[in-house]
Amino acid sequence: MSARPSSRLATSGCEASQATMALDCLNGGGGGVGRLPDWPERLDAVVTSARNRPFAWGAHDCITFAAACIAATTGIDPLAGHALWGSAAEAAAAIRRTASGRQSLRAAIGRTLTLLAWPAVDPAGAGRGDLCLVAGGQGHFAAVCLGSRLAAPGPKGLVLIQVDRALAAWRIG
Repeated sequence: MSARPSSRLATSGCEASQATMALDCLNGGGGGVGRLPDWPERLDAVVTSARNRPFAWGAHDCITFAAACIAATTGIDPLAGHALWGSAAEAAAAIRRTASGRQSLRAAIGRTLTLLAWPAVDPAGAGRGDLCLVAGGQGHFAAVCLGSRLAAPGPKGLVLIQVDRALAAWRIG
């Protein structure tokens, strides 16, 4: 397992008051962290760079892709400072740790995003840049809403999924 760099805010377009609020939120303060002014371009860049990148545990899986999209959108990397996983078994252990012992990706995502004051929303109301939970052939996975579709890493690159397949959603920023 490798560790992600310590938490940092994106400096491009990030005002001092937003940085203060983000650090307060990361330290348990609350109040939420908004989106960066240039978040659409930043999100597009992450999606474009991931388009043909194959799935890899801990490097380009549903959670690391979602975290990269969240960082592009808000300047906050929800995985900063966390050890990453290199296999399905290590990913399952990370989920259990984050979800207070439960083997639930939904609980792990919900707990992490609640700490950042990003609320759960009706999946039908998910918008571009929001995070969704989808049921797949081998269990649940995270996907990022791109507007009319959801995106998640697949064996040969990003796969696009119908938005109505979302089981849960969280408003990012």
